[in-house]
Amino acid sequence: MRKSKDLCYLLLQISRCFGSEGEKHQEVEVGSSVARFRAIMRSQYDLSCDEVLLVSVLFREFMKGEKEINPLRFLNKVYPDPYQIIEKLDRIIKLIESGVLVFTKGNPIDELARYHRRSSAAIDRMDLVESDLIFSPAFIRAIMCNDLIAASTPHPPYENNQQFLKDCFSHMEHIQAARMRRVANFMPGDFAENEPLLAQRKYILQRLENSQVIIPFGKLVRKYDLSNEEQILIMYLLHANISNEVAYKKSAINLLSYDLQEMNRIKKILSSDSKLLIEGIIIPLESDQSGASQNSIQLSPDIISLLLGDDEVSDANKLHEIIADNDLFALVRPENDFRSLVLEDGIIDILKDGILQFNRDCSKTLSCWGFGIYAAEEVSFNKLVHREYEPSVRVLLYGPPGTGKTFTSYAIAKELGKEVLVTDMSRILSKWVGESERNTMLIFKTFARIHNSTDNPPALLLNEADQFLTGRSAADGPVNRMYNQMQNIFLEQFERFKGVLIATTNLLENIDPAFSRRFDLKIKLDMPPRQLREKLWKKLMPSRTPLASDIDVPYLASEYRLSGGQIATVIRNAAIAASAREGESKRIFQEDLLKYAKIEGQNSFGGYKKAIGFDW
Repeated sequence: MRKSKDLCYLLLQISRCFGSEGEKHQEVEVGSSVARFRAIMRSQYDLSCDEVLLVSVLFREFMKGEKEINPLRFLNKVYPDPYQIIEKLDRIIKLIESGVLVFTKGNPIDELARYHRRSSAAIDRMDLVESDLIFSPAFIRAIMCNDLIAASTPHPPYENNQQFLKDCFSHMEHIQAARMRRVANFMPGDFAENEPLLAQRKYILQRLENSQVIIPFGKLVRKYDLSNEEQILIMYLLHANISNEVAYKKSAINLLSYDLQEMNRIKKILSSDSKLLIEGIIIPLESDQSGASQNSIQLSPDIISLLLGDDEVSDANKLHEIIADNDLFALVRPENDFRSLVLEDGIIDILKDGILQFNRDCSKTLSCWGFGIYAAEEVSFNKLVHREYEPSVRVLLYGPPGTGKTFTSYAIAKELGKEVLVTDMSRILSKWVGESERNTMLIFKTFARIHNSTDNPPALLLNEADQFLTGRSAADGPVNRMYNQMQNIFLEQFERFKGVLIATTNLLENIDPAFSRRFDLKIKLDMPPRQLREKLWKKLMPSRTPLASDIDVPYLASEYRLSGGQIATVIRNAAIAASAREGESKRIFQEDLLKYAKIEGQNSFGGYKKAIGFDW
């Protein structure tokens, strides 16, 4: 950029018309510079010629290292005539009101406390006598970075994300400065009426539209159809994150609101049922029973990474960033596939056939045959072929406790090459009114974000889903109403679910039929028969465990009708008892296994489990 177009050089050139004692020189020569400076700054700072001259001298002192300004001392230095000083004090007040200067003791908002005790809220000369001043950060940025020159020039495309972020943060600082001026001077108005900010925003959006490279912010806006207020809020939170500042709801509301009507509208944007919170774009860091507006908020870590990054983020990093600080999920990486399952061969075959629909070619064929989502619609073959395929599978595993439902869930995910996001009712329920319903919605919204953001999203496991999916009851109390509302959310989200969903439950008869028919596969994992129990005893006994020669696995399998989970408990308790012994007896004996098998059978929830009668 040439010097004649640089605001810093313009101001320094203008200041040359003042000598060290306030004598004017070259007034005619600087007239064109003053006119150019006023033209550039008029959209943001409407300054008179005399005010431009005053600012130029202040800026000259600023460049010499004099950052703080004592108004009287400065004016005495520039204007020897005392009568001129009184007049120039009024000019400095105008510079404060226009946002060029601010008080050093906090921002102008902090000064309002003492103005309220006076009949007039206007700044007076006495305030200048008692205070020092500095240039406002927004004004210095406009001067140093030529933001206002850029807004009046053609709109070149962004070459990278960093250029876009620089403009966004500059825009954010101007919004904050404009907000401070309005509050400090009790100026009414609406954000839409602030032409300089709209011009700057239009400039940014035009550059964004002209860009050939993908800018993450534009991608986010299009994906979630964000309003202007939502976009500005995201910029504010991103700027706060970069500045290592804590962002509060109240601060955000004050930033975007200029009257009570607009304040209520902005509060809705930050409410618990708003798009930004439901989609997990914004995370509330603190909550209390009163729902106070001072709660701190931040952008989701994955959104921050998305907006700041020029490079692609790996699936693993995206996943961990989306669920960071999220207590609703536990992420599990399964280690065992179908070969590790001890189930009847028919069940494993059904599982294998069921998950085959995750093969894209298979899903496409089934859809063309009329078995897809649009089976009930009259859709042309051509439209069906060209629609985007989203294969999904929903599996319900049910049966007594300990029969391997969770283990089988992990094996299904392992076969598909997926990790598992696990949740249960204990993670969802909250003591705060409405929070449980919000958590229920957040489970599916968060998973949808993961599914849409990653190439290989994990499977979602609703563990012990009895309370999720039980039949709805009469809404005769707050607890029943809460459960009914949660179940309505589940039903709605089941219809829209994309991906792999696995639910486990102990009792199929407790599940609402509306849920039951929405599962693609319903597989019962019953108590294992004798042959499978024998396999389980052998498989669950670690190979390095020392065993006595009297271990009789066939007898244990035939004598005690235990589930796989119970057998594992028996072996673990017998190993603990054996590890406490010394010498040759420090091994597991048959009597150890018999002892704990009997205890496990007697203390299990179905009564004594010793096999009686025929057991094939």
